[in-house]
Amino acid sequence: MMIAEIDRIALAAHIKEAKEVRERTATDKEEQDLHELLRWLSPSLVEDDLRKHLNEYMDMSLDWLVASKQFKDWMDPSSGKVLQITGRPGSGKSTAASFVVQRLLEAELPVVYFFFDDSDAEKKETSHLYRTILAQLLPLDHTVAGALMKVYRKSGRTSAESSFELRELYWQALTSRQDRPIHVVLDAIDESHRLRFSGEEQDDINAGKVKFLFTGRERKDVFYVTRGGESPEPVTLELTMDRQMLAPYIKKYTWQRVQALQANFDQDLRSQVIDKVSDGADGIWLFASLMLDEVEKAPSKERVIQRLTSIPSEISGLYHDILQSRERHATQDQQEFASQLFLWLDIRDYLPEFLADDFDRLPYYILRLIFRFVNGGGEVFDAAKLAKALGAPLIEVQGLSSSYEVNFVHRSAYQYLSNTANQPLADLPVVLRPQRLKPLHRAAVAVWYFTECSDSLDMLEALQSAAETERFFGRDIIGPYIEMQYALVDALNMRGLPKDLSSEEIAQVQTFSGQLTGFLQSDQVLRWVEIATIINYSGNHAQLLDNVLTGLKASDQRLTRQQGLDQILAQMNGTENRLRPAYDDFMVLRGCIKSFCSEWAYIIQETTSWQMYDETELAFPKPDSLDMNGTVTKRLAIGQKWRKLLPPDDEYIGEPQVWTTSGSGEQRFEKPQSSLFQCPACSQVLGGRANWKRHRMRMCNR
Repeated sequence: MMIAEIDRIALAAHIKEAKEVRERTATDKEEQDLHELLRWLSPSLVEDDLRKHLNEYMDMSLDWLVASKQFKDWMDPSSGKVLQITGRPGSGKSTAASFVVQRLLEAELPVVYFFFDDSDAEKKETSHLYRTILAQLLPLDHTVAGALMKVYRKSGRTSAESSFELRELYWQALTSRQDRPIHVVLDAIDESHRLRFSGEEQDDINAGKVKFLFTGRERKDVFYVTRGGESPEPVTLELTMDRQMLAPYIKKYTWQRVQALQANFDQDLRSQVIDKVSDGADGIWLFASLMLDEVEKAPSKERVIQRLTSIPSEISGLYHDILQSRERHATQDQQEFASQLFLWLDIRDYLPEFLADDFDRLPYYILRLIFRFVNGGGEVFDAAKLAKALGAPLIEVQGLSSSYEVNFVHRSAYQYLSNTANQPLADLPVVLRPQRLKPLHRAAVAVWYFTECSDSLDMLEALQSAAETERFFGRDIIGPYIEMQYALVDALNMRGLPKDLSSEEIAQVQTFSGQLTGFLQSDQVLRWVEIATIINYSGNHAQLLDNVLTGLKASDQRLTRQQGLDQILAQMNGTENRLRPAYDDFMVLRGCIKSFCSEWAYIIQETTSWQMYDETELAFPKPDSLDMNGTVTKRLAIGQKWRKLLPPDDEYIGEPQVWTTSGSGEQRFEKPQSSLFQCPACSQVLGGRANWKRHRMRMCNR
């Protein structure tokens, strides 16, 4: 072989190898860029929602949707129309949305999707809609990655912050395809915050550049009405999931479930189950599913018939019946654990909005803590397994990477739970009866936590160490402080008692009132006060003052309304007069709360620069108890000790502050130079006071 030929072969081999290396390098670079963009976008995890709702789909149950004229018109590529599917809670709207997404994917049509949820901090905000849709578009169109990369590099931030910028990128990406429009499926738009289309966006929809499908309990006006007829509102094709339409499919679903029942269900009994459940469901898939779960658990034919003859008329009645059925076979221990679970499950009932928005489900560490309270301080074998056993089928326990979260299977269950607080005691399942005095029940757990539970002592020692050494502290140290803090705050704000207290409730009011009064008046309260002081002073969270003033206002209102209480009680008949011991002890508690909050407001006034709601200066007189009560003196000493944690710059009261190290090694507080702030512990970019509060008090992992 000639040397020249050998050289050519070697050169060709080298060129091929170099090409492969370039291709591998390019692929690696693309994957790296994609990873960086996904981290920058931080999309919501809607894939789990899609998977969950697809699991609820039954073959042929949505044939009516595919066969409808409205769906066919919407699927027409040249159609610039919007499809809106409405229906009652539990009628299967989310399942329908998931079904459409799956059908479009199988047809290899471009589709993106989002599930709104007003109980989820991320999934109710349109900014997370933009982030999530952009993340889904990345593998569909390589030009999207290029456009996003330019903005990402220009921003110099670790996460996308500008909702306006995200919205522009989101819409440009949706409308950039020239070959065929992208289908966008948005579930539960009635639970979205600020979802609205501009005139220009409406023009693109009308032109068929992008196709939207909405679901919701009712039609929501999301389009902009323009003057003079320009940018007209897109034509909306409406489909309603009503009783008549769904009835035959629910009956078929019921028939399929019944065929799988045990063999000792004779034909007559099977027919009764099919007819009674499908008729009772009245077009609600969730109702039929839960009712059949109850039938499957029945131990005998007689019990099945009993369930069929008392089918409730609505979903809340079914929740009630399920809980009552469970407690017939529950032990006293199980009822106590279940009562605590339901007391804490709806975190929006006791956490302020700025925190509840971010933590929409009961976290596992709180579940473990409340079960320890019931268990006398010791850990249960498996808190997640116990919660699932106590709450099924109404509660689901979701596994996370290294933990769990607990929530109801459907939003309607939260409303049912909320309503129980105002219902007569006799009408409630046993496990929900504590709901009538829930602030006092939760406060009892918080008092135990801040006095007897060693976890709070460990937290205090860790906070003291971090504060003395000027270290940043986050979620790993704070633990369940937030939930326990606001359980106490909720009790301080309690303005009254039910008028129809039972004998058991009277005893509970007396016990809890005496316990909380003793806690607030003694040195037992010092651990809570010092933990709250370190956390709020170091973060400059004036929310502590707001909580104190709110409790003071509530106690004042209550005492004013109770003027003349002796005369009112004296006029009561013998039956009602039995309430007097509970009211007397409750009034003692209210007076204690007034004194406690007045003292704390004075201490805050003397140790901070915080102001009242209307930005006027605090003007609380020195309480007499300061010279006579050793506990109050110790509380003042705590405030004076930790006032050094507050930033010295009064211009930035309540705003993010951070210790920084100067070139000479001196540490000092430094105010942020813009509305954005980067956490010194985890480097996350934050914007706004509320976001900083949430991050510092719970979200930071460092």
